[in-house]
Amino acid sequence: MLLSKDTRLRKRPLELAALVNNNVRAFYITAGELTGREIAALLVKVMPRMLRMCKARPPFIARITRMGDVDRLPLPKYVDASFLRTSAPT
Repeated sequence: MLLSKDTRLRKRPLELAALVNNNVRAFYITAGELTGREIAALLVKVMPRMLRMCKARPPFIARITRMGDVDRLPLPKYVDASFLRTSAPT
């Protein structure tokens, strides 16, 4: 599980490909101006929903709003993550 305040997470091709390639369950907080205490209180509030969402098949990206809404966002239909796959040396 990835937790971030980076709202552009799903807009950067390399980061998005890395998330998809590694089956990451990513959540980002949309309100960037929250204090540490406010973020902690928000996470306590939304943690049950986050844990339920984590039962879904990865990868996915979800946003957490200041009001405590947790919404799964659609991934782009095509993400070329093949360049990130590496094979072990033989």
